[in-house]
Amino acid sequence: MKYLLLIAFLVFAGCAGKHTDEKAIKIVTDNTPPADTVSTAFVAEPETVDADLTTINLNDSTEVKCNKLALYNVDQWFAKSKEKGFLVPYKAWEDFIFDEKYKAVKSEFTSEVGQDDFYVLYAYFLKKVNDSDGYNAERDDLVRLYHKVNQLCALSSYGGTYYGHMQLRLNAYTEYSLLKKINNTYKPGPISKTGFITLLRTKFEKIEDGDPATSPEEKIKLKKELNSIIGDISSLITTDFQLNETKLFFEDNYRL
Repeated sequence: MKYLLLIAFLVFAGCAGKHTDEKAIKIVTDNTPPADTVSTAFVAEPETVDADLTTINLNDSTEVKCNKLALYNVDQWFAKSKEKGFLVPYKAWEDFIFDEKYKAVKSEFTSEVGQDDFYVLYAYFLKKVNDSDGYNAERDDLVRLYHKVNQLCALSSYGGTYYGHMQLRLNAYTEYSLLKKINNTYKPGPISKTGFITLLRTKFEKIEDGDPATSPEEKIKLKKELNSIIGDISSLITTDFQLNETKLFFEDNYRL
């Protein structure tokens, strides 16, 4: 099982970016959620893997269904993470999967769909810590930005299942970014908005120009669509925080 997990992880990592070296985030503000929202999913640990699924709703369009023991274990891991410091989502998944304490349920989260479920659960718990009602505008802005980045990369690669998975997983990156803002732990990068947009345009022009299988007409159409999405990203970035987090999201998750 360990070898199969490692192979699956390496295949998936081949689509991801170089992964920035972000440090764990410890909560420094008194933003403790109500006792019935975080780390109290169940009063007692279920005795077995329950076939009866429970549904966790992240938002109006995203939910995850998992058995109660799996949810209980993620809940316990999250409580421990709160003490140690919260990790960037891809590291959080690795931390949970390779922790022997949770081996009884890790098979629930090792497949691509299982990883999606873990990321959504991580987003759900982080959202509670972040005060889900107090940052709706910032949350919506980041979701739109990360969606556009995912759309841009998917279009340049002519689609693929990876981008469908990222559409769910970007919720965890959104909440992680908000966590950094709320706790004043994000650090502005050295690149300007103009520099970042220029970097995107240059990178994606090389991709479209270097594809011999695409006809000149298709390249013109693709270039127009890519530039339109990059224009949307430029319009959506209005703060240094959004610039920094969008750049990190791009670097962490896309290898082009």
